[in-house]
Amino acid sequence: TGFKHKSVACNQVFFPNFYERDCQKQDFLILRRIISYDTACNKYGHLENFKYVTPGIMNVMDDANNGFYHVYDPHYRTNEVEELTRWRKSTDSKEVMINGVFMTEAEEPNPRNDHQYPFDCFYYLPINEKCIAGKSLVFAMQSDATLVNVLYQLYVDGEFIKRFPPAVQTGSDKIGADSYVPGLITAFAEPDVKIAPIALVGDSSSIATAMEKVETSISESSQNPLQQGQQTQGTPSTAYEISRVEQNAATVLGLVMKFQAHGHVIPYGKLLLGDILQYMTIADASKITDAGLVYRTFYAQEQGKSGKRNKISFDGDLADSLTEEEKETLAMALLEKQLKKHPDITLHMVNPKLFREHKFIYAIDTDILNPRSAELERAYSLETFDRAVNSPVADQEKIFVDLLMASNPTTARNPKDYVKKAEPMPMQTEQSAGQQPNGGSLPKPAPAIGGKGLPQVMGK
Repeated sequence: TGFKHKSVACNQVFFPNFYERDCQKQDFLILRRIISYDTACNKYGHLENFKYVTPGIMNVMDDANNGFYHVYDPHYRTNEVEELTRWRKSTDSKEVMINGVFMTEAEEPNPRNDHQYPFDCFYYLPINEKCIAGKSLVFAMQSDATLVNVLYQLYVDGEFIKRFPPAVQTGSDKIGADSYVPGLITAFAEPDVKIAPIALVGDSSSIATAMEKVETSISESSQNPLQQGQQTQGTPSTAYEISRVEQNAATVLGLVMKFQAHGHVIPYGKLLLGDILQYMTIADASKITDAGLVYRTFYAQEQGKSGKRNKISFDGDLADSLTEEEKETLAMALLEKQLKKHPDITLHMVNPKLFREHKFIYAIDTDILNPRSAELERAYSLETFDRAVNSPVADQEKIFVDLLMASNPTTARNPKDYVKKAEPMPMQTEQSAGQQPNGGSLPKPAPAIGGKGLPQVMGK
């Protein structure tokens, strides 16, 4: 029902060679865990040797007299047991031991079909290119963080002493430390009493400069916004500035992705591939083998704007083996169909059985594609709108809807709602009633006869 993987601490895994970076090349790997006795009963209670397991007591062997002894282990509680699991490449075995008692046979075969260790190493920064271990983000910044804490304390102490400096007093009268109160007036009986502050050595600005340098080092270790391609001095306004920032981010990200791909993704992907091939459920396998095809047709677009489009169709009626003449006949029929119905698409027909049994070679590439982000698309739209809004040949309503309203998330849902509706034509006034559109005059109404006017006819 899905991958069930967990993180394992460094003190739980033991390996023989520290200078072998690939954990799959280690001779053996041992996983040590402390579990409760009830959990051990559920996992191993059906095995014959489990009756010799006592919680809190370890079975050890003395090489001097070849004798076995029961000793209390102070590293875990009396209701817990130690579970040791060892994988070994030379014997291709997996063995389990509880409190020094074997739960499996010696050199029990590794249950994985790919004969791999079920482990992969993850860390933030490598120690070097040969070590299997690495540094976490906290560990990488630990030394700089310690310096920052010390410098902050020095800065605060220096500012405090600057506000309340130690003083030297001469004369018979003495003044206490409680006299440093704002607005307090202290009178001396003798006029010769003098108080002078002790001059401080150094300036707090040097400490602030040191703190700034250390904080910059921390930012370099944890990827500050500038290294991520973000502009720090103001927000980029033009499309060119945004595109340059995104390219800088892609450059820095490319190094990280290269390290992640070759250090983590590829070995971890091999483990997942082995899990899929070995532990795929019967129901999922039947969808591919017995119940027919789940995906019969799909399209594949080649790279680049001019890349052709391919339509791949799986046909279960195709024979497993075809002669050259039969292949040529099917290819000509497929070409004729392509020219009639899909001239711009290349058609492919594949036997699904041969496709499933084919041995694939998977590859992981760290090249970064730079699609335009939403912010860059918005900048391009606004720049185009600013230049086209005064153009006499531009459709003002269309550029208003597509470039201005569609670029704002608030108005992008219904951009046409912000277009002003056409108003009805106003009625003609008395001054313009006698004017025709072509500049001519309409016939004047006949004069009134007997106090009544004749019907007025507008137009011809």
